[in-house]
Amino acid sequence: MNTIKFPSHLGFVEDVVPNDIFKILIDSAYRAKELGDTASGDLVGNLQESYNMLNIIPYYKFADIQDYLLEICSEYENEFGLMELHPIISSQLSLELKMLWVNFQKKYEFNPLHHHTGLYSFVIWCKIPYDYRKEFELDLCKNSKVKYPGTFAFYHPDQNGRIEETCIHLDPSYEKRIVVFPSSLSHCVYPFYTSDDYRISISGNLYLGFS
Repeated sequence: MNTIKFPSHLGFVEDVVPNDIFKILIDSAYRAKELGDTASGDLVGNLQESYNMLNIIPYYKFADIQDYLLEICSEYENEFGLMELHPIISSQLSLELKMLWVNFQKKYEFNPLHHHTGLYSFVIWCKIPYDYRKEFELDLCKNSKVKYPGTFAFYHPDQNGRIEETCIHLDPSYEKRIVVFPSSLSHCVYPFYTSDDYRISISGNLYLGFS
């Protein structure tokens, strides 16, 4: 695991998803697409294909996924102490994965600036069909000071309260990687242009609840 710190008291934890966990998730993602239980009405993404996954994964496999996510959340807690901001509540409740969905994103589609519900959120990149380097060579941005096509970006305050961005420039090397972050942390996904394939990502939210 790798912890990335922003200048303010925020950040995210990055990891490579273990093969057994990744297989469960990607198989369930394609199953969700097949069943067509759309999640678009509950999400802000300007995407045609977002599907609910929570009820597709068998319980015994779901427990493995949740345990893995809790391990990463624990790493975040050790570094940032997010639950310590709510000591009375968090001492009585436990984290549970209660939202899980997959995005099959096409070229030109995007996720505008937003944040999630819950305490922790995550994104797992399953398929990146483009390389940000080629995206950055497009006429629309090749002479720009800052380039965004195909980028995942966090937005957070600095020590003076000004908004800064932390960009993750994506290419196929990010496949199977996960980032876990506070659900309140604003982020967005910029469109890509150089591929006709799907950009597949799985996201979810963990909430404090009675176990």
